[in-house]
Amino acid sequence: MLVDCRETTLGGMHKRFRLIIAGIALVTAFSACSSEDSGDTASTTTPATAVDGSAVPTTAADAEAAAVVEVMDMSFKPATVTIEAGEAVTWEFDDGGIPHAVQGLNDNGMELSSPILKSGPYTHTFTAPGTYEYICPLHPQMKATVIVK
Repeated sequence: MLVDCRETTLGGMHKRFRLIIAGIALVTAFSACSSEDSGDTASTTTPATAVDGSAVPTTAADAEAAAVVEVMDMSFKPATVTIEAGEAVTWEFDDGGIPHAVQGLNDNGMELSSPILKSGPYTHTFTAPGTYEYICPLHPQMKATVIVK
């Protein structure tokens, strides 16, 4: 009995193609930018919850921020802040339910890494002087800098 290899190969490719499409659909569904926000964004004292539902860790529990960076309109505002060593920066996530994160770049910024957030604050204390460049890893065109003196 002879088996037509083209049929087996095409059938296998078709099955893999369907699995890839299903995977893409799942990723798209999980990363959709829809918001279940009730519209109340006035409170900035409510602890943030990551997109996956976990609590947001901070490196400065209850620390008063020396600078606040708003994460909105697909940008960090202001794009550059200057603080003293030992002071904290708080990022306020409020971009209409669009998920964002803060991820440090280069050797200086590797300690800077927030969870993915749709709303709420994330605070980080900078202990060493330097220039800390960071991006939103979900939207790499969003770039900013913290200068620590």
